[in-house]
Amino acid sequence: MASLFLFTVALSGCSGSPLGYLDATSPIAGAIASLGLGLTAISIAVCIVVGVLLVVALWRGRRAHDLAITPVNDRTAIRWIGFGVAISTVFLVGSAVWTLLTVSSISQPAQASALSIDVIGQEWWWAVKYRSSNPAREFITANQL
Repeated sequence: MASLFLFTVALSGCSGSPLGYLDATSPIAGAIASLGLGLTAISIAVCIVVGVLLVVALWRGRRAHDLAITPVNDRTAIRWIGFGVAISTVFLVGSAVWTLLTVSSISQPAQASALSIDVIGQEWWWAVKYRSSNPAREFITANQL
């Protein structure tokens, strides 16, 4: 399992292809890429913590006097559950706030666009309509951007 992980990490540096969804070429893409990487890192960290706690619980085992099936009022176990829920809630709320801030920052363009076009797909060609605030400067071309 560890060798598969190391193999994946070694190959992740090989970015020979020109198309990658994490290759940021604009500020908006950079914000989305950093959000995606951050949420992935948080998810991996949470999975590792849960896995470690599960391994510790399995390794520790049950005590001899806990083998009987009776109602238990174990405040320590309830505290651990509460602690886990609280930590998960903090990470979940933090991820939600980060996502909302990123979406808010990319929802409005930083400046007015210099050019506005409409591309309309016809049966065998593309109609490209260039828009302008001055109606005399609007025009339509075929298959040309």
